[in-house]
Amino acid sequence: MECQVRRLDDVLLELGIQKIDLIKIDCEGAEAEVVRGAAALLREARPVLFLELHMDVLERRGESAAALLAQLTAAGYRFTEPGGRSRSARSLSDSLRAIVRIVCVADG
Repeated sequence: MECQVRRLDDVLLELGIQKIDLIKIDCEGAEAEVVRGAAALLREARPVLFLELHMDVLERRGESAAALLAQLTAAGYRFTEPGGRSRSARSLSDSLRAIVRIVCVADG
């Protein structure tokens, strides 16, 4: 089955949407691609992200959870567990869990 893949930045520009407050990313291992495709949105609108990292699938796809979290950190995001406990990018990327659920909030 084929499906069309488009960058979130391009779709929002096409639709004229300038403000997004919240994004849930649960894409079974394609998290890095989604974040790369929303780089302008993350930098400019700075929405809260509910993010599921599928650690084993990311690895099989040749993606690094550490690199993904570093990109979000560079964009000014900090991380918490859904319950509110603060987490570092390193502790998340070193997790032994298959799925890591985090909330990403931009500083400021």
